[in-house]
Amino acid sequence: MNKITCRFLSSVLLACSPLAAAAQAPAAKPAAPAKPAPVAPPVLELRSYAITALDPNDINQAYATLFARMAAGKDVAAPKITLLAKNKTLLVRGTKAQLDVSDAILHLLQNEPTAAKGQQVIALKAARVDEVLAALQALELADQVVPLRTSNAVVLVPSSEANGQQVKKVIEAAEKVSEPAKTPVKNATR
Repeated sequence: MNKITCRFLSSVLLACSPLAAAAQAPAAKPAAPAKPAPVAPPVLELRSYAITALDPNDINQAYATLFARMAAGKDVAAPKITLLAKNKTLLVRGTKAQLDVSDAILHLLQNEPTAAKGQQVIALKAARVDEVLAALQALELADQVVPLRTSNAVVLVPSSEANGQQVKKVIEAAEKVSEPAKTPVKNATR
């Protein structure tokens, strides 16, 4: 064989080999990133709560504050709520996690047993809510309660057992009614 034939055969063999085919093939395009699977919207439920123990307006006003405190650290946004004041019904629409927190709030507000330690509604008798709040603010304990002004009560949601005990002591002091001083009556002589 002559030189030209040898070169020709070499180039044909080289061109037919898998390595040569890969070398001559255009570079493969990177695969397109996989699209994430669509996220299903959360399932929303609607619950109705009959309000019996407190004024419905108090519950409606206190709900957002209580939800924020009781859902802290749970990454749960507040659900949608509306109050039907005429028939004392609170409607709550949300996910199961939101409704679980709502159940705890409504049990607490209705003075039903809850799993949360130290949380309770304290009805004031002699003291007024604003007086108690002023005293708690002066002692930097106001964030441990949620006022229920129309019902003249506070919801105790302490951050610790010690804070709960201190708030109770302030409320006890505010509830004490001082008796009028007794002045001795002199016997009238005739």
